[in-house]
Amino acid sequence: MGEREKGLFKRFLKLFQSKQEAPPTEKELFEIINASGETGVIADDTHEMLNSVIQLKQTQVQEVMVPRTEFTAIAADCKISDAIKIITEKGFSRYPVFNENLDQVVGILYAKDILKHLDQDLNKLTLRKIIRPINFIPETKKVRDLLQEFRVKGIHIAVAVDEYGGTSGLVTISDLVEEIIGKIYDENLPAEKTEELIEELDDGIYLVNGKTEIEEIEELFDIEIEHRGKFESVGGLAVFLSGSIPQVGENFTYKNLSLTVAAADKRRVKKVRLQLLSEPDPENSNSESGSETATTEITSEKAARTTEKPTPLADADSSDHRLSP
Repeated sequence: MGEREKGLFKRFLKLFQSKQEAPPTEKELFEIINASGETGVIADDTHEMLNSVIQLKQTQVQEVMVPRTEFTAIAADCKISDAIKIITEKGFSRYPVFNENLDQVVGILYAKDILKHLDQDLNKLTLRKIIRPINFIPETKKVRDLLQEFRVKGIHIAVAVDEYGGTSGLVTISDLVEEIIGKIYDENLPAEKTEELIEELDDGIYLVNGKTEIEEIEELFDIEIEHRGKFESVGGLAVFLSGSIPQVGENFTYKNLSLTVAAADKRRVKKVRLQLLSEPDPENSNSESGSETATTEITSEKAARTTEKPTPLADADSSDHRLSP
């Protein structure tokens, strides 16, 4: 171990000593952890985990929650027998229960609570009698604060609401833990429901799930994607560049990254093919697109769209609901 590595190792150890004269600032902590990771003083996975813990201070619930379009919920007037079928099919352990629509969530159904009544006449039992209270939280709440709230209250799930009180998503303790240690695959779900978010099709060409976080793409292609905060996923980037929900086959170029919509429906982009071009197009790298707020001006009329033949993935169903079992 060289002198620089030894110095970093000593500084890193001081973080865990109780008698240090003054605790390091957040900036110093980042520098020590990053330098320690780059030089091999700490393992890569440890480096990433420590960084994730620190970043919880800034991460909001809306960045980690399951959007309302993707989680499974059950109507309050649903028969118990029908609810059992849904539970058997989906394989999750907790389900939001709503009145008329998802903006009227009235409780949470635990699958295990139904087991207590299997020896009774299920036709006389209603979901409203066995659901538990649901916790509502603002979508802007910090993940660190929510993790603390979950710990203190002993809860594992909450509904995130927007500024108008409408349901924007669902967040579980598993979602929060994944922010620290990475993706957790559910052993109770079928293999097809734990599909890879990023699949390499050919040399330098990737098929990416629309839910894939932008940070993963930045790391994969070693690029920096600007105007963050307007979108968090690859599908969101495609919508941002288009100014609307793009159709299958539409193509966009952001800096030197080519995006082609491989699967989409009327509400979202499900799959995107990504390929890094040899050189950035100087005309497309730093100006605004056809949408008033888009990041880059794309070749052609509105956000550089090129229509290709639709792929069979157009009707693909994204079924990773991420509800904890």
